[in-house]
Amino acid sequence: MTDEQLKLFSVADAPNPYRTERPPSLTLGKDSLLQWKQRLQKFQDKVRLNPPPSQTSLIFETAPKPDHWDAEKIDPFGLPPKPWDFYRERYDPLRESQANIYFVLDHAVPLLLYVGETKLSIKQRWQGVHDCKDYIDTYISLHRQYDLAVAVNLAFNVSVPADRTQRLALERELILKWRSPFNKECWRYWGQPFQRRG
Repeated sequence: MTDEQLKLFSVADAPNPYRTERPPSLTLGKDSLLQWKQRLQKFQDKVRLNPPPSQTSLIFETAPKPDHWDAEKIDPFGLPPKPWDFYRERYDPLRESQANIYFVLDHAVPLLLYVGETKLSIKQRWQGVHDCKDYIDTYISLHRQYDLAVAVNLAFNVSVPADRTQRLALERELILKWRSPFNKECWRYWGQPFQRRG
């Protein structure tokens, strides 16, 4: 074997099974961000301004759901807003084990970005690992980078079913109704421009 052939098998050039290649960190451009928000706002404005007609059963008269359990009657934008990083404060707006559905909103537009549910104190839920915190951080950072107005807040609906199955069903109805872009069920509509990179 010649010296040239030995160089082909250099240890430094050999593939390292322990090294992972990170995808390049891509930043959403200002125009793309504005277009993304406009598409989302256009969709959500239709939802807010044109509620579907209420249907009545011709066969069975069923007891109606309370308004605060009905995805068609819940207005996330009408709930009192809390700062998105409220979980860093001592005060916890909800008591321990108070089931709730919560919303991440950008009141500057307005947009509904995320719908979640928990039976934990909301502070406990947000102090731990939560991918949505990364999405919010990236979303806010991009707005600041481009000097765009942003007002991300949370709102809580504590008048929700205590039964987890019913609560999850309500959460899903709200996600699909509003197509909240930080929920994975809606990535097919809006993509994942704010996911954590590398």
